[in-house]
Amino acid sequence: MKVTKREIRKIIREEKARLLREQAEMDPKTADAIQLLQTVNMNLQDIMANTRGPVYDDLNKQLAMLEDAIHALGGVA
Repeated sequence: MKVTKREIRKIIREEKARLLREQAEMDPKTADAIQLLQTVNMNLQDIMANTRGPVYDDLNKQLAMLEDAIHALGGVA
């Protein structure tokens, strides 16, 4: 059985969120928000991998801000 890159990323995100909840006894809503932001982050990275030019630069800036938001909430991007 082959596991795609996207499936591996999803598994990693889910485990990170679970570990964060357990480790920091985080509010479930916050942990869910972090997981959602991490999913958006990974999806944008996938889109960015197939993009060139000014759109690539714009996506890169947005990803940096998204990662800062994830870190501010206590997550790992």
